[in-house]
Amino acid sequence: MTGYVVQNRILVTGGAGQLAKELLKLDRDLLAPSRNEMDVSSYDSIESYCAKGGVSVVIHAGAVTNKFNEDADEGYLLSNIIGTANVALWCRRHHARLVYISSDYVYPGERGDYSEESPVLPVNRYAASKLGGECSVLLVANSLIVRTSFYRELNFAQGCTDQYTSRMPIGEAAEAIYRLALREDVAGVINVGRPVPRSIFDIVKSEFNPDVRPVRRRDIAITYALPHDSSMDTTRFNNLMTEGTTASKIQSQCRICGSVTLDRYLDLGSTPLANSYVTRTDLSSPEFREELSLQVCTRCGLSQLTRVVHPDLMFKNYLYVSSTTATFRKHCEELARTSCRVAGAKPGDMVMDIASNDGCLLSKFQDIGMRVVGIDPAENLATEANAAGIRTLNVYWSPSIAKDVTARFGDPVVITATNVFAHVDDVHKFVEGVASCLARRGIFVIECPYVLDFIGKNEFDTAYHEHLSYIGITPLVTLMRMHEMDVFDVEYFADLHGGTIRTYVCRRGEHERTPRVAEYLERETAFGITAREPYRAFAERVLLNKRQLRELIDREVAGGKVIWAYGASAKGNTLVNFFEISDRDVPVAIDDNPKKRGYFTPGAHMRIAGIQELAGTRVDYLLLLAWNFQKEIIARCQAVQYAGGFILPVPVPTIIPDTSAGAPRK
Repeated sequence: MTGYVVQNRILVTGGAGQLAKELLKLDRDLLAPSRNEMDVSSYDSIESYCAKGGVSVVIHAGAVTNKFNEDADEGYLLSNIIGTANVALWCRRHHARLVYISSDYVYPGERGDYSEESPVLPVNRYAASKLGGECSVLLVANSLIVRTSFYRELNFAQGCTDQYTSRMPIGEAAEAIYRLALREDVAGVINVGRPVPRSIFDIVKSEFNPDVRPVRRRDIAITYALPHDSSMDTTRFNNLMTEGTTASKIQSQCRICGSVTLDRYLDLGSTPLANSYVTRTDLSSPEFREELSLQVCTRCGLSQLTRVVHPDLMFKNYLYVSSTTATFRKHCEELARTSCRVAGAKPGDMVMDIASNDGCLLSKFQDIGMRVVGIDPAENLATEANAAGIRTLNVYWSPSIAKDVTARFGDPVVITATNVFAHVDDVHKFVEGVASCLARRGIFVIECPYVLDFIGKNEFDTAYHEHLSYIGITPLVTLMRMHEMDVFDVEYFADLHGGTIRTYVCRRGEHERTPRVAEYLERETAFGITAREPYRAFAERVLLNKRQLRELIDREVAGGKVIWAYGASAKGNTLVNFFEISDRDVPVAIDDNPKKRGYFTPGAHMRIAGIQELAGTRVDYLLLLAWNFQKEIIARCQAVQYAGGFILPVPVPTIIPDTSAGAPRK
């Protein structure tokens, strides 16, 4: 099974402890030595016990636990810090996977909802020793630190109503840890616990003692401080536990206004994920497919997909790189200068980009003296950005991450979200996070394709599973008002991604609204953004476009013409799959992103190649799947002496006869 360790033997330290006993219930073949059999405070003892070999995974659960007194410090040092370092050293030398059981108490325990990126500040000496152990584990390749808290029995006579936690029953914790230990693709730090925080009083009352007496922390006569809220954001853990079981959900109500009056207007069939490129060895394997259909909310005007695919299937390893085209790099320079001017930002102020990709936009902010931080869930891109000096947190954006950004970096004066807002399912939590960390008089800048262009220019190929929403100013204004925020200005870029709107958002009343906002709202009302008719007419035009392009390609291929594509892009993959164009019609797709080369396009299975292959190869036409970069592509092709023509697929199939870009014919 992909992502899982080839299992030889799992060793769990602390064999006499509660967690080890629970793990043994799950796997009777576990090695679970007692301290007498293997003392982790001695490296030689570990080496001796493991001398027979076969250990491929170590779950380091052994520890001196909460003693809450000074006398335990030596035990903490020997077991939790030195012992953990010894286990880490053994795993490093023997190339074993190390899973270290840490504690939720490494977080400050004040506000709760701590993410894996939150600052750590241990609440007591035990937690400090667990954090010390974490430092050695981080030096072991592919290790996993599990921050958690669990219980076997809490049959107390009294329970605190003001002490919140993500604690889970020990059986649940053991099952989660066992599953994670086998997942070699899961590394770093992960919070493991219940998704909804509970007070100690609630846990005791619901599971152990219905007559428990409610008290507050100040009423408990103990010598150590009880943290108010050590609960954690366990999104990453819960997504992993449900992975593969709930791939998609039905979107039955509007994600902005909650209305159920959704009118379905375009069905593009069941298609593979547009950015899920295929390796040669997987060409014969079935691809994940999901319904790709659109519906419009007749209350607020938001167009949205009928299905929401699990984000990890689309974003954890992402091959789209924003810095590929010169057009977009130049646009990023303008965006950085303009947004800083509008916000009144000064050199040294903080800028945050959500879904920061490879850091292209943030690098332009850095160039003009801003401090920057990026947020991106794609592990490959976050690693690349950090290596380039763009500080990037490898997480999904959420209100808890917003708290972490403020705590670690300060309040951003500018927050950008370019070509990501349409990807977001829970837009309310997204905006809530922005509102919670935006600096006073700061601005939130959103860029996304414009729904009026999507409909008016037949840009159906910008519909794919990542793009959950198709956005206009009308639904955006509705959303922002629900969070005490205002859209105060709008700009439009006709040549970017087929028509892009940039909206400037602030807290209510902090910036004066320009007349352009009213102009766009009036334009959308005249268009009929909440009416059914414009969308149904659009669907009819799309079907006509499909028939016309199919006829053109069939005619040219039958006449012996060789057609390749330019742009192994998401929009191109939508088009070729809906139009039923395969590698028999168009065998090769040229793409400027070197990360894609050697792969094949999803569904159509066109081989992806670099532009150099055009030189010396007879190609009569290039199908411009990346039509939004038409001018740049034609210039690139001229530079490699390409002498064929181009086929522009939308909104009406058009042939540009040769690279001189002379008079086109439809």
